[in-house]
Amino acid sequence: MLHTNGRGPTHALVLLALLTFAPGLLVAQGEVALPKAVGEAKFPARVEELRGIVRFLSHDRMRGRAAGSAEDGITAVYIASEFERAGLEPGVGDGWEQRFSFAPRDGSEPITTQNIVGRLPGQGDSASKDSARHVIVCGHHDHLGVDREGNVYNGADDNASGIAGMVAIARALRSGPVSPKMTILFIAFGGEESGLRGAKHYVENPLLPLDQLAAVINLDMISRPRFLDSKDLVPFKAMLGLGNGPGVGLLGGEKAPRLLGYARAACKVESIDSFAPQDFPMLREQIRRMTEGRDDSSVFRARGIRTLFLSTAEHDDYHRPTDTIDTISFEVLERVAAVAWRTVLAVSFEEAPPKAPNEGEPEPEGGDEGRDL
Repeated sequence: MLHTNGRGPTHALVLLALLTFAPGLLVAQGEVALPKAVGEAKFPARVEELRGIVRFLSHDRMRGRAAGSAEDGITAVYIASEFERAGLEPGVGDGWEQRFSFAPRDGSEPITTQNIVGRLPGQGDSASKDSARHVIVCGHHDHLGVDREGNVYNGADDNASGIAGMVAIARALRSGPVSPKMTILFIAFGGEESGLRGAKHYVENPLLPLDQLAAVINLDMISRPRFLDSKDLVPFKAMLGLGNGPGVGLLGGEKAPRLLGYARAACKVESIDSFAPQDFPMLREQIRRMTEGRDDSSVFRARGIRTLFLSTAEHDDYHRPTDTIDTISFEVLERVAAVAWRTVLAVSFEEAPPKAPNEGEPEPEGGDEGRDL
Protein backbone atom coordinates (compact mmCIF):
# COMPACT_ATOMS: atom_id res chain seq x y z
CA MET A 1 0.00 0.00 0.00
CA LEU A 2 1.20 3.48 -0.88
CA HIS A 3 2.92 5.39 1.89
CA THR A 4 1.45 8.87 2.24
CA ASN A 5 3.99 10.87 4.21
CA GLY A 6 1.58 11.51 7.04
CA ARG A 7 -1.62 11.73 5.00
CA GLY A 8 -2.72 8.21 5.87
CA PRO A 9 -4.52 7.01 9.00
CA THR A 10 -2.47 7.10 12.18
CA HIS A 11 -3.25 5.11 15.29
CA ALA A 12 -3.72 8.31 17.28
CA LEU A 13 -6.28 9.63 14.80
CA VAL A 14 -8.16 6.35 14.71
CA LEU A 15 -8.17 6.11 18.51
CA LEU A 16 -9.52 9.64 18.81
CA ALA A 17 -12.27 8.86 16.35
CA LEU A 18 -13.25 5.66 18.14
CA LEU A 19 -13.31 7.35 21.53
CA THR A 20 -15.43 10.17 20.18
CA PHE A 21 -17.97 8.19 18.20
CA ALA A 22 -17.91 4.69 19.71
CA PRO A 23 -21.51 4.56 21.01
CA GLY A 24 -23.68 3.13 18.24
CA LEU A 25 -20.93 3.58 15.66
CA LEU A 26 -21.14 0.30 13.75
CA VAL A 27 -24.13 0.05 11.40
CA ALA A 28 -23.53 -2.95 9.14
CA GLN A 29 -24.88 -2.73 5.59
CA GLY A 30 -26.50 -5.46 3.50
CA GLU A 31 -25.43 -7.67 0.66
CA VAL A 32 -26.44 -8.54 -2.91
CA ALA A 33 -27.27 -12.11 -3.86
CA LEU A 34 -24.53 -13.92 -5.75
CA PRO A 35 -25.44 -16.02 -8.79
CA LYS A 36 -26.30 -19.49 -7.51
CA ALA A 37 -23.33 -21.22 -9.16
CA VAL A 38 -20.95 -18.60 -7.76
CA GLY A 39 -22.27 -18.85 -4.24
CA GLU A 40 -22.19 -22.64 -4.12
CA ALA A 41 -18.81 -23.31 -5.77
CA LYS A 42 -15.73 -24.15 -3.74
CA PHE A 43 -12.62 -22.01 -4.16
CA PRO A 44 -9.94 -24.39 -5.47
CA ALA A 45 -6.84 -22.87 -3.87
CA ARG A 46 -3.98 -24.62 -2.11
CA VAL A 47 -2.26 -23.01 0.85
CA GLU A 48 1.09 -24.52 -0.14
CA GLU A 49 1.03 -22.62 -3.44
CA LEU A 50 0.14 -19.36 -1.71
CA ARG A 51 2.96 -19.90 0.76
CA GLY A 52 5.46 -20.60 -2.02
CA ILE A 53 4.67 -17.35 -3.84
CA VAL A 54 4.86 -15.22 -0.70
CA ARG A 55 8.08 -16.95 0.38
CA PHE A 56 9.76 -16.23 -2.96
CA LEU A 57 8.69 -12.60 -3.23
CA SER A 58 9.40 -11.70 0.40
CA HIS A 59 12.71 -13.55 0.77
CA ASP A 60 15.73 -11.54 1.88
CA ARG A 61 17.35 -12.31 -1.47
CA MET A 62 14.67 -10.21 -3.18
CA ARG A 63 15.90 -7.17 -1.20
CA GLY A 64 12.50 -5.55 -0.86
CA ARG A 65 11.61 -5.49 -4.59
CA ALA A 66 12.31 -1.76 -5.05
CA ALA A 67 11.07 -0.35 -8.35
CA GLY A 68 13.81 -0.37 -10.98
CA SER A 69 16.11 -2.71 -9.06
CA ALA A 70 17.52 -5.97 -10.37
CA GLU A 71 15.15 -7.76 -8.01
CA ASP A 72 12.25 -5.84 -9.53
CA GLY A 73 13.14 -7.43 -12.86
CA ILE A 74 13.32 -10.88 -11.24
CA THR A 75 9.91 -10.23 -9.72
CA ALA A 76 8.46 -9.49 -13.15
CA VAL A 77 9.83 -12.70 -14.66
CA TYR A 78 8.59 -14.72 -11.70
CA ILE A 79 5.05 -13.32 -11.79
CA ALA A 80 4.84 -13.82 -15.56
CA SER A 81 5.85 -17.45 -15.08
CA GLU A 82 3.18 -17.90 -12.41
CA PHE A 83 0.57 -16.32 -14.68
CA GLU A 84 1.59 -18.69 -17.45
CA ARG A 85 1.43 -21.71 -15.12
CA ALA A 86 -2.04 -20.58 -14.08
CA GLY A 87 -3.16 -20.79 -17.72
CA LEU A 88 -3.29 -17.09 -18.61
CA GLU A 89 -2.38 -15.63 -21.99
CA PRO A 90 0.20 -12.84 -22.29
CA GLY A 91 -1.70 -9.58 -21.91
CA VAL A 92 0.66 -7.20 -23.77
CA GLY A 93 0.68 -8.36 -27.37
CA ASP A 94 2.90 -11.43 -27.35
CA GLY A 95 4.47 -10.56 -24.00
CA TRP A 96 3.68 -10.04 -20.34
CA GLU A 97 5.33 -6.71 -19.54
CA GLN A 98 4.02 -3.19 -20.02
CA ARG A 99 7.18 -1.22 -19.38
CA PHE A 100 7.33 2.43 -18.36
CA SER A 101 9.66 4.95 -16.74
CA PHE A 102 9.13 7.70 -14.20
CA ALA A 103 11.20 10.39 -12.51
CA PRO A 104 11.68 9.72 -8.78
CA ARG A 105 10.74 12.38 -6.26
CA ASP A 106 14.37 13.05 -5.31
CA GLY A 107 15.20 14.14 -8.87
CA SER A 108 17.60 11.31 -9.56
CA GLU A 109 17.78 9.32 -12.79
CA PRO A 110 14.46 8.00 -14.19
CA ILE A 111 13.37 4.58 -12.96
CA THR A 112 12.17 1.94 -15.41
CA THR A 113 9.83 -0.76 -14.18
CA GLN A 114 6.84 -2.69 -15.51
CA ASN A 115 3.28 -3.83 -15.10
CA ILE A 116 2.89 -7.58 -15.63
CA VAL A 117 -0.35 -8.43 -17.43
CA GLY A 118 -2.09 -11.75 -18.04
CA ARG A 119 -5.37 -12.29 -19.87
CA LEU A 120 -8.11 -14.86 -19.43
CA PRO A 121 -10.75 -14.75 -22.22
CA GLY A 122 -14.32 -14.96 -20.99
CA GLN A 123 -16.81 -17.53 -22.23
CA GLY A 124 -18.99 -14.73 -23.56
CA ASP A 125 -16.20 -12.87 -25.38
CA SER A 126 -16.86 -11.31 -28.75
CA ALA A 127 -14.49 -12.22 -31.57
CA SER A 128 -12.56 -8.96 -31.20
CA LYS A 129 -10.17 -8.79 -28.26
CA ASP A 130 -10.20 -5.00 -28.39
CA SER A 131 -13.95 -4.77 -27.78
CA ALA A 132 -14.22 -7.37 -25.03
CA ARG A 133 -15.98 -6.44 -21.82
CA HIS A 134 -13.63 -7.16 -18.99
CA VAL A 135 -12.76 -7.02 -15.30
CA ILE A 136 -9.33 -6.13 -13.90
CA VAL A 137 -7.91 -8.00 -10.92
CA CYS A 138 -4.84 -6.19 -9.68
CA GLY A 139 -2.27 -5.72 -6.95
CA HIS A 140 1.16 -4.12 -6.83
CA HIS A 141 4.38 -6.14 -6.88
CA ASP A 142 6.96 -3.58 -5.68
CA HIS A 143 7.95 -2.66 -2.14
CA LEU A 144 10.43 -0.39 -0.34
CA GLY A 145 13.77 -2.09 -0.97
CA VAL A 146 16.63 -1.77 1.54
CA ASP A 147 17.31 1.19 3.87
CA ARG A 148 20.66 2.83 4.55
CA GLU A 149 21.29 0.55 7.51
CA GLY A 150 20.87 -2.52 5.32
CA ASN A 151 17.42 -3.49 6.63
CA VAL A 152 15.37 -5.36 4.04
CA TYR A 153 11.72 -4.36 3.71
CA ASN A 154 10.44 -7.79 2.70
CA GLY A 155 6.82 -6.77 2.15
CA ALA A 156 5.24 -10.17 2.84
CA ASP A 157 1.82 -8.68 3.48
CA ASP A 158 2.55 -5.54 1.42
CA ASN A 159 2.11 -6.87 -1.19
CA ALA A 160 3.42 -10.38 -1.79
CA SER A 161 0.11 -11.49 -0.28
CA GLY A 162 -1.90 -9.68 -2.97
CA ILE A 163 0.17 -11.18 -5.78
CA ALA A 164 -0.30 -14.68 -4.31
CA GLY A 165 -4.04 -14.04 -4.11
CA MET A 166 -4.12 -12.90 -7.75
CA VAL A 167 -2.37 -16.05 -8.95
CA ALA A 168 -4.76 -18.23 -6.94
CA ILE A 169 -7.73 -16.41 -8.46
CA ALA A 170 -6.29 -16.83 -11.96
CA ARG A 171 -5.93 -20.59 -11.44
CA ALA A 172 -9.44 -20.85 -10.03
CA LEU A 173 -10.99 -18.93 -12.93
CA ARG A 174 -9.00 -20.85 -15.53
CA SER A 175 -9.62 -24.39 -14.30
CA GLY A 176 -12.07 -24.17 -11.40
CA PRO A 177 -15.75 -25.10 -11.17
CA VAL A 178 -17.12 -21.81 -12.60
CA SER A 179 -15.79 -19.88 -15.59
CA PRO A 180 -16.12 -16.11 -16.06
CA LYS A 181 -18.30 -14.80 -18.87
CA MET A 182 -16.18 -11.67 -19.31
CA THR A 183 -12.50 -11.36 -20.10
CA ILE A 184 -10.38 -10.98 -16.95
CA LEU A 185 -7.13 -9.01 -17.00
CA PHE A 186 -4.68 -9.71 -14.19
CA ILE A 187 -2.29 -6.81 -13.64
CA ALA A 188 0.61 -6.74 -11.17
CA PHE A 189 1.37 -3.03 -11.05
CA GLY A 190 4.89 -1.66 -10.67
CA GLY A 191 5.93 1.55 -8.92
CA GLU A 192 2.96 1.67 -6.54
CA GLU A 193 5.06 2.67 -3.56
CA SER A 194 6.45 5.57 -5.63
CA GLY A 195 3.04 7.11 -6.25
CA LEU A 196 0.75 4.58 -7.96
CA ARG A 197 2.94 4.86 -11.06
CA GLY A 198 1.93 1.60 -12.74
CA ALA A 199 -1.80 2.20 -12.38
CA LYS A 200 -1.43 5.75 -13.67
CA HIS A 201 0.54 4.51 -16.67
CA TYR A 202 -2.08 1.87 -17.41
CA VAL A 203 -5.08 4.22 -17.44
CA GLU A 204 -3.19 6.41 -19.90
CA ASN A 205 -2.23 3.37 -21.99
CA PRO A 206 -5.01 0.81 -21.49
CA LEU A 207 -4.70 -2.58 -23.17
CA LEU A 208 -8.48 -2.84 -23.48
CA PRO A 209 -10.86 0.13 -23.73
CA LEU A 210 -11.71 1.69 -20.38
CA ASP A 211 -15.31 2.15 -21.49
CA GLN A 212 -15.53 -1.65 -21.62
CA LEU A 213 -14.11 -2.08 -18.12
CA ALA A 214 -16.85 -3.40 -15.83
CA ALA A 215 -14.94 -3.27 -12.52
CA VAL A 216 -11.51 -3.21 -10.89
CA ILE A 217 -10.79 -5.48 -7.91
CA ASN A 218 -7.59 -4.57 -6.07
CA LEU A 219 -5.81 -6.85 -3.59
CA ASP A 220 -3.30 -5.06 -1.37
CA MET A 221 -2.27 -6.41 2.04
CA ILE A 222 -4.72 -9.30 2.44
CA SER A 223 -3.06 -11.71 4.85
CA ARG A 224 -2.94 -10.43 8.42
CA PRO A 225 -4.57 -12.73 11.00
CA ARG A 226 -6.55 -9.88 12.56
CA PHE A 227 -8.35 -6.96 10.97
CA LEU A 228 -6.53 -3.70 11.86
CA ASP A 229 -3.79 -5.82 13.39
CA SER A 230 -2.48 -3.26 15.85
CA LYS A 231 -1.94 -3.99 19.52
CA ASP A 232 -3.05 -0.57 20.73
CA LEU A 233 -6.37 -0.84 18.85
CA VAL A 234 -7.49 -4.09 20.49
CA PRO A 235 -9.61 -2.55 23.29
CA PHE A 236 -11.21 -0.04 20.95
CA LYS A 237 -12.09 -2.68 18.38
CA ALA A 238 -13.74 -4.64 21.19
CA MET A 239 -15.68 -1.51 22.15
CA LEU A 240 -17.04 -1.35 18.63
CA GLY A 241 -17.88 -5.02 18.52
CA LEU A 242 -15.18 -5.76 15.96
CA GLY A 243 -13.39 -8.24 18.15
CA ASN A 244 -9.77 -9.12 17.44
CA GLY A 245 -10.23 -11.78 14.79
CA PRO A 246 -9.90 -11.93 11.01
CA GLY A 247 -11.73 -9.52 8.77
CA VAL A 248 -11.40 -7.69 5.48
CA GLY A 249 -11.90 -4.04 4.69
CA LEU A 250 -13.87 -3.16 1.56
CA LEU A 251 -13.01 0.30 0.27
CA GLY A 252 -14.08 2.18 -2.81
CA GLY A 253 -17.59 0.75 -3.04
CA GLU A 254 -19.39 3.94 -2.00
CA LYS A 255 -20.42 4.63 -5.61
CA ALA A 256 -20.71 0.95 -6.52
CA PRO A 257 -23.20 -0.55 -4.08
CA ARG A 258 -23.87 -3.62 -6.21
CA LEU A 259 -20.16 -4.43 -6.40
CA LEU A 260 -19.83 -3.95 -2.65
CA GLY A 261 -22.89 -6.12 -2.14
CA TYR A 262 -21.34 -8.99 -4.09
CA ALA A 263 -18.27 -8.82 -1.87
CA ARG A 264 -20.45 -8.73 1.26
CA ALA A 265 -22.23 -11.88 0.15
CA ALA A 266 -18.92 -13.53 -0.72
CA CYS A 267 -17.56 -12.69 2.75
CA LYS A 268 -20.60 -14.40 4.26
CA VAL A 269 -19.92 -17.54 2.19
CA GLU A 270 -16.26 -17.52 3.29
CA SER A 271 -17.16 -16.83 6.95
CA ILE A 272 -15.01 -13.74 7.24
CA ASP A 273 -16.18 -10.42 8.67
CA SER A 274 -16.23 -7.43 6.35
CA PHE A 275 -16.06 -3.73 7.10
CA ALA A 276 -16.71 -0.75 4.84
CA PRO A 277 -16.92 3.00 5.45
CA GLN A 278 -20.70 2.72 5.08
CA ASP A 279 -20.74 0.68 8.30
CA PHE A 280 -19.51 3.70 10.24
CA PRO A 281 -21.85 6.57 9.26
CA MET A 282 -20.38 9.03 11.75
CA LEU A 283 -16.84 8.33 10.53
CA ARG A 284 -17.57 7.76 6.87
CA GLU A 285 -16.19 11.06 5.58
CA GLN A 286 -13.15 10.87 7.84
CA ILE A 287 -12.36 7.34 6.62
CA ARG A 288 -12.73 8.52 3.04
CA ARG A 289 -10.24 11.34 3.58
CA MET A 290 -7.75 9.05 5.33
CA THR A 291 -7.81 6.40 2.59
CA GLU A 292 -8.41 8.45 -0.56
CA GLY A 293 -5.80 8.04 -3.28
CA ARG A 294 -3.77 5.43 -1.42
CA ASP A 295 -4.21 2.39 -3.64
CA ASP A 296 -4.02 1.49 -7.32
CA SER A 297 -7.77 1.18 -7.75
CA SER A 298 -8.23 4.85 -6.81
CA VAL A 299 -6.72 5.81 -10.19
CA PHE A 300 -9.55 3.96 -11.95
CA ARG A 301 -12.16 5.25 -9.50
CA ALA A 302 -11.17 8.80 -10.46
CA ARG A 303 -12.24 7.88 -14.02
CA GLY A 304 -15.71 6.86 -12.82
CA ILE A 305 -14.98 3.13 -13.03
CA ARG A 306 -16.39 0.78 -10.40
CA THR A 307 -13.71 -0.37 -7.99
CA LEU A 308 -13.28 -2.36 -4.82
CA PHE A 309 -10.13 -2.45 -2.70
CA LEU A 310 -9.78 -5.49 -0.43
CA SER A 311 -7.35 -5.32 2.50
CA THR A 312 -6.95 -6.68 6.00
CA ALA A 313 -5.75 -3.13 6.78
CA GLU A 314 -2.67 -1.54 8.26
CA HIS A 315 -0.83 -3.15 11.17
CA ASP A 316 2.16 -2.81 13.47
CA ASP A 317 4.55 -4.11 10.77
CA TYR A 318 3.29 -1.83 8.00
CA HIS A 319 6.22 -0.37 6.01
CA ARG A 320 8.72 -1.85 8.43
CA PRO A 321 11.38 -4.55 8.02
CA THR A 322 9.22 -6.74 10.29
CA ASP A 323 6.62 -7.31 7.53
CA THR A 324 7.83 -10.88 7.06
CA ILE A 325 6.22 -14.18 6.17
CA ASP A 326 5.98 -15.37 9.79
CA THR A 327 3.54 -12.54 10.64
CA ILE A 328 0.85 -13.41 8.11
CA SER A 329 -1.98 -15.94 7.97
CA PHE A 330 -2.33 -18.09 4.87
CA GLU A 331 -5.81 -19.12 5.96
CA VAL A 332 -6.90 -15.47 5.89
CA LEU A 333 -5.10 -14.90 2.58
CA GLU A 334 -6.98 -17.83 1.05
CA ARG A 335 -10.35 -16.60 2.36
CA VAL A 336 -9.86 -13.05 1.11
CA ALA A 337 -8.75 -14.37 -2.30
CA ALA A 338 -11.90 -16.50 -2.36
CA VAL A 339 -14.01 -13.40 -1.64
CA ALA A 340 -12.38 -11.62 -4.59
CA TRP A 341 -12.86 -14.70 -6.82
CA ARG A 342 -16.58 -14.84 -6.11
CA THR A 343 -16.91 -11.08 -6.61
CA VAL A 344 -15.14 -11.20 -9.97
CA LEU A 345 -17.35 -14.06 -11.14
CA ALA A 346 -20.51 -12.24 -10.04
CA VAL A 347 -19.49 -9.16 -12.03
CA SER A 348 -18.68 -11.30 -15.06
CA PHE A 349 -22.22 -12.72 -14.97
CA GLU A 350 -23.86 -9.29 -15.17
CA GLU A 351 -25.96 -8.88 -18.30
CA ALA A 352 -26.08 -5.08 -18.50
CA PRO A 353 -23.06 -3.46 -20.19
CA PRO A 354 -20.67 -1.62 -17.87
CA LYS A 355 -20.99 2.13 -17.46
CA ALA A 356 -18.75 4.46 -19.45
CA PRO A 357 -16.00 6.23 -17.48
CA ASN A 358 -17.27 9.03 -15.19
CA GLU A 359 -20.76 7.56 -15.20
CA GLY A 360 -20.37 5.46 -12.06
CA GLU A 361 -23.04 3.17 -10.66
CA PRO A 362 -26.39 4.61 -9.55
CA GLU A 363 -27.46 4.48 -5.93
CA PRO A 364 -30.22 2.01 -5.08
CA GLU A 365 -33.71 3.46 -4.82
CA GLY A 366 -34.24 5.14 -1.49
CA GLY A 367 -30.49 5.71 -1.03
CA ASP A 368 -29.95 2.45 0.90
CA GLU A 369 -26.51 1.35 -0.28
CA GLY A 370 -26.97 -2.14 1.09
CA ARG A 371 -30.11 -2.84 -0.93
CA ASP A 372 -30.06 -5.54 -3.61
CA LEU A 373 -29.90 -3.93 -7.02
